[in-house]
Amino acid sequence: MSSHYDINLDNGLVTIKNSASTPLTEAWQVARQLLDDPRHDSSLPHLVDLRDLVVTHTAAERDTFVKFMLDEFHPGVEASVAILVNDSLDRQALAGLYRIVSNLDKTELFDEYDLAIRWLIRREFAGTDPADGSCEQQANA
Repeated sequence: MSSHYDINLDNGLVTIKNSASTPLTEAWQVARQLLDDPRHDSSLPHLVDLRDLVVTHTAAERDTFVKFMLDEFHPGVEASVAILVNDSLDRQALAGLYRIVSNLDKTELFDEYDLAIRWLIRREFAGTDPADGSCEQQANA
């Protein structure tokens, strides 16, 4: 299986990694398994690493995946979700991800690992939202 997840309670992070030529149905199954795992803690931040992903899917599979993301995965995760991408994804896949992410609060797309991790740390561990400038306000106080 070219998709897997890791629940790291010591680091306080859930990661989902997809690689190679992952069928969208496999990506959906792994995300479903994560939500069903009794060890899954939805209050932990999630990092979804799609940097090596080459998605293969039909329109029906895409629609099922989008519905799952909006109706099940997003409500099943309380914490912030950083989705890591790079230019290995084709433009259509990136546009699709952007459409999904734009409909989800607490979720952002990143093309750099360090930026994704910093965003998660600021949102989840500092107790502030970097989008509202409160981190900078606290640092300047």
